[in-house]
Amino acid sequence: MQFRAIVPEILGEIERGQVEDTAKYSFCSQTEYPHAFDTFKWLSLALPAQRYRESRNPVLSPPAPPSPPSPVWLEDVNGAIRGSRSNLERFRRVYASCVIYASVKAPLPDHRRRSMTVCERLRNPCGWRAGAKQISVDAMLPLVVVPILAVIAAQAFLCTVAVFLVTPVFVYYLHHNFLRFLLRTKFFLMWTITSVLMMMLVFEISVVPLLEILPEENLVFMVCVVGGMWCGYKTKLNADASIQENAGVVDVLELGDGSGELCATCRRRIPPKAHHCRLCQTCILNREYHCKWLDCCVGSSNLRWYVSCLFFSAIAFIYGSNLTMTSVCHPFILIGTILLPDDCSDVYHQLDIALCFVSALYSLFVGLVLFCYLIYHLWLLYIGTTSNERRLDMKNQSDYRMLNVSQLFCCKT
Repeated sequence: MQFRAIVPEILGEIERGQVEDTAKYSFCSQTEYPHAFDTFKWLSLALPAQRYRESRNPVLSPPAPPSPPSPVWLEDVNGAIRGSRSNLERFRRVYASCVIYASVKAPLPDHRRRSMTVCERLRNPCGWRAGAKQISVDAMLPLVVVPILAVIAAQAFLCTVAVFLVTPVFVYYLHHNFLRFLLRTKFFLMWTITSVLMMMLVFEISVVPLLEILPEENLVFMVCVVGGMWCGYKTKLNADASIQENAGVVDVLELGDGSGELCATCRRRIPPKAHHCRLCQTCILNREYHCKWLDCCVGSSNLRWYVSCLFFSAIAFIYGSNLTMTSVCHPFILIGTILLPDDCSDVYHQLDIALCFVSALYSLFVGLVLFCYLIYHLWLLYIGTTSNERRLDMKNQSDYRMLNVSQLFCCKT
């Protein structure tokens, strides 16, 4: 539903007293109507900081309910939508009243209110100068959950199957009920870091001492791991630098005549093939998608690093999984010096060996997923488009084919 049609509907329902229906259009409902949410957030910049904070968090500091809006405000909204700058201030007041009125009359669900209260009260008392600092529960959770799941999966074969089946459901439940209400969560980034560190420690502490791996094989594995970590770090670093550069773009209302297209969300002039990211709150040039596992957007500023990260990480995970399985299982020779695991029936007799086997299965699964992502992005580069444009069904594919892939690493973007 477009913003041009949703605002009169909001005000009309408030005027008729249908607060329950109006609550779904409130500021908190960002996942259902992203266009209205982004435009509302742009308008909220004109509000005072305290009033904006109260409208964002009505549970902790609920504001007093204002009087119902008058019918004449609909005309102000329609005038502001048509671009009348004289009605812009009245449009902002309409927005503030709508959000506060709907949020006060329609409280959040009990489970979300309790989770917000717990997250607010969890603080680290060891802060020296700044006092007690708030603990990010979503960022700390993977540090505990990932090792516990690995130990549980190492108990028996049925436990391994159960953990590998339940973990995606568990992550989806957390995201659907809690994490999606956070604008930028560190849960998936910390899950990535914890998984990589855990598999590296298991490999170096438990697999290498078995003396089944040559020093050259260990060196190749470590080079791929370090290469993947470095490229992932550069991917996020370049994405953050690109966001800071885009944040300095002048608002189109103050710019007057400008070049480029007009973003319907942030109201700024943007170059062609730039798209808005709701999580990063800015427009990204040649935006692919927002990678939650790296907590950044993938675009022209970091695409080469992202593809390199996929390449090195896929090799590291798959190669490390093969080295681990051929060390803890009975291997057989495939071709020359290439070994593959044959019989892994006795890996659960010792906890450390079972932990190596579970880590190898996890590494193999992640490596295959990353390899599929690598092939998919190379194919998008080959046809000259992005995943975001393909999702929006834009017909702007390039005919240069292999030149597109070579330009990714040979030319500056």
